[in-house]
Amino acid sequence: MRKLLRWFSITFLALFIIVGSIGFAFKDTLFQEGNPIPVISGIVQLKFGDKPYVQIDSESESYITPHTPVEGDYYYIVKTFMGEKGWAFLEQDGTDLIFSKGNDQTTVETRMYTSDYYIFSISQSNATT
Repeated sequence: MRKLLRWFSITFLALFIIVGSIGFAFKDTLFQEGNPIPVISGIVQLKFGDKPYVQIDSESESYITPHTPVEGDYYYIVKTFMGEKGWAFLEQDGTDLIFSKGNDQTTVETRMYTSDYYIFSISQSNATT
């Protein structure tokens, strides 16, 4: 029984050191969006689910999606998402995408999270004059 308890203790300690080392090495990437749990949860949902995007923050209306081109366009998923909400794509300004609906305009900010995923956030719509 003592050997088993010792083995579990050593295994737990080794696992803790390995996970801690990995977390420390990638802390800048993990914490770039603040709390990494919603982002990591979103990545897991994307990996094992069939959704093209996952909401990671309802307050700022932020989503995570794979950074892979669909039909040759890296922002196809964002354009489709906004199109489903009735917004028409106008133009791209750097990494920002500008959409319109009637007299309203909104900007979707995109930013890389890792080389495999990017986050997009929808700003509040502004009426144009």
